[in-house]
Amino acid sequence: MRLDDDVCVFDRNGVYQARIRLNDGRYIWRSLKTSDQQHAISAARRLQHSIAFRRENGLSLDRRKHPAKTADVLTAQEAASGGGLQVSRRPVPGQQIG
Repeated sequence: MRLDDDVCVFDRNGVYQARIRLNDGRYIWRSLKTSDQQHAISAARRLQHSIAFRRENGLSLDRRKHPAKTADVLTAQEAASGGGLQVSRRPVPGQQIG
């Protein structure tokens, strides 16, 4: 069922899904993880607002972690700390340090 021009909610094997159109014409599909139609509609609206917020604030829409971005952040941290990544270790209670 179409909620508006940008949001469509549909049932796939008993679980509702949402398809949301982005401003550039691409689509995002997400499981709404419910079999109740009213919950699915409200979840689709929340998802639509969440995606709009992320786009307005320049945040990624991708749910996967990016190892390349993580490596870039670690490299920048290493450069800022003057070389290697610094790790502080706290002793475990009851453990003798020696």
